[in-house]
Amino acid sequence: QVLWPLWVPTAIFLLEKHPLQRRIQRVLVVSGVVVGLYMAYCLSWYDVAAVVEGHHIAYALKYPKELQYYAMFLYGMATIVPPFFSHVRRMWMLGTTILISYVITAVFYDYYILSVWCFFSSVISISIYAILLKLTESPSVQPKLAQ
Repeated sequence: QVLWPLWVPTAIFLLEKHPLQRRIQRVLVVSGVVVGLYMAYCLSWYDVAAVVEGHHIAYALKYPKELQYYAMFLYGMATIVPPFFSHVRRMWMLGTTILISYVITAVFYDYYILSVWCFFSSVISISIYAILLKLTESPSVQPKLAQ
């Protein structure tokens, strides 16, 4: 809950070269920082319990209800949206896998969303590998060797 909203937009922001995309990614990084700090606060100060239920892990989070929808919105902004605003050619693969995995999880495993969406991270890792593989093939990304 804390790492993904910070990691996803920051990693994509650091890859950006185009000014417009950098500005958009900067806004998404800010949303990630805000929701990441909020989640860290909630995890530190409110009760959290994990129970194995129906072959899944169910988390009982006692976070403030009045901020729940704002936090969900910012979390989505930080974790799902950034790949769709990147100049990196295959970044849409990452965004698509994150979005599809979220939709599947929300529709079929709503009560277990945290644990099941984490399971989908293995599929998401494959798309990250494909993006990085293509980036390292590009001569503009190759490290310069000392001569």
